[in-house]
Amino acid sequence: MTKNKQIRVGMIGPKDSLQIIEKIAASFPEATWSFWEYEDVNDAPKLVEAHAGDVDVFLFSGEVPFQIVQNSEYEGTKPLLYIPHTGVALYRSLFDMALHHQKSLQRVSVDTLAEQDVRDVYQELGVPFSEVHVRSLETSGTDSEEWGRFHLRLWKEGKVDTALTTMRSVYRFLQQHDVPVFRIRPTESIIRECLEKAVRIGMLQYAQKGQILIQLITIDRFGDLVAHLGSEYEAQKVQLELYKRLLDYAQEIEGSFTSLGKDLFLLVTTQGAYQRYTDGKLTNPIPEWVLEHLPVHISVGIGVGQTGIEAETHARIALKYAQESGGGCCFLVTAAGEVNGPLDHDSPLSFAYQIDERLLAIAKQAGVSPATFGKVKHVMEKLERTELSAAELAQHLKITPRASRRILTNLENAGVARRIGEESPSSSGRPRAIFKIDL
Repeated sequence: MTKNKQIRVGMIGPKDSLQIIEKIAASFPEATWSFWEYEDVNDAPKLVEAHAGDVDVFLFSGEVPFQIVQNSEYEGTKPLLYIPHTGVALYRSLFDMALHHQKSLQRVSVDTLAEQDVRDVYQELGVPFSEVHVRSLETSGTDSEEWGRFHLRLWKEGKVDTALTTMRSVYRFLQQHDVPVFRIRPTESIIRECLEKAVRIGMLQYAQKGQILIQLITIDRFGDLVAHLGSEYEAQKVQLELYKRLLDYAQEIEGSFTSLGKDLFLLVTTQGAYQRYTDGKLTNPIPEWVLEHLPVHISVGIGVGQTGIEAETHARIALKYAQESGGGCCFLVTAAGEVNGPLDHDSPLSFAYQIDERLLAIAKQAGVSPATFGKVKHVMEKLERTELSAAELAQHLKITPRASRRILTNLENAGVARRIGEESPSSSGRPRAIFKIDL
């Protein structure tokens, strides 16, 4: 990252909270801070949408606006963080109540915080908890009006003398009804810690965007294409048209492009360009028009790395996975060595391509490639069980039931899978064996 690059952090919250945070943020010159306030916490999603292009990271003044944005089915790519209201923040509010306002700590109502956190604070203070009423974010959701009614009802019923809230809107509501109320605010140390985290994540995001991303694109079964078209000349015409279209695509994704032979192409860009092109989604970036009306299928391997060599190595690994999956699909290997794919499917797998020596030996003994072995392991982790039928495995790996049965039989012969029962198919047919895989 260049020295002049400043991380842009967007702060969202009520005015009084932002004023406190702004003073602390002034001690972080490596970041540019923007502050957008709301009167109604439900306006937080609108602020995120309006300023998504202006920041690298969003930081909310509390968990409530953060959750509201999350619940709004946020589809942006910018990281969302929030400053939590912890037990330490509650300590400070209780201290203020007792020392400066001579309020009892026993008959109070508290919102947002988890009940166990409040209980722990009272236990450490040695104060009875029996008359403390807690409405947590987990049990009540993000409806601040409901929290206001919660505090007001308890006060009118004579069950509490004081209310503690994290929300400015609830604080104002209770003041209007003459309910003694105090704000729970994060401590300066917690705010500072969250600001540091926002800057770190912003720097990481920026560094990742600068990582090199290489796409290897191959025409599946080029020899079959020649046979289908009747001559090498006709196949080369198709290859030339594909080359032209991929060249246009490379310009769109801000990359450089070259041909490595009759049926293999290489495109170099950055992860940031890829994310912009795909709107931050993990998907096959090649648009449909590239293959429109062309009698070919392509396999795509995408590799990400800190260097060109690392990115190309990962791209070749990804391309191998795509070809082993039957072709006509796309896999991606991240800089951390995580395999994702097929990206063309609704539920792509995600697993590490490097497996330990013991599992590598088992894969070799079973006659199963490390790539396939890693996929089987991921399916079990995804399903959170070790029992599989050939039909299930075929469905998740996007392979034929016959190929799936062969994999399970090979694992059985290697002693790491055993038949534990059978299931009847929904229609007529032979019962299907269920295997337990012990890795």
